[in-house]
Amino acid sequence: MSGDQEIATVGDKWAHFQSLNFKQSSQPLYVILNENQEILNNPVGYTPDEAVYQQWLECGIHANNNKP
Repeated sequence: MSGDQEIATVGDKWAHFQSLNFKQSSQPLYVILNENQEILNNPVGYTPDEAVYQQWLECGIHANNNKP
């Protein structure tokens, strides 16, 4: 989506937000942010493997607990 394209739906809004902020637009896109809206680990799309998804979540928790 270009910056001058009309946003007509909620889906357009979030696709535009993802493109601008994370340089990707996939549904779903999971992102873990801290209270300062800093990304704690790499955003990921659909992850069917529960163990991989849990590892991703734990990585975000670890990054948040070990921030300077």
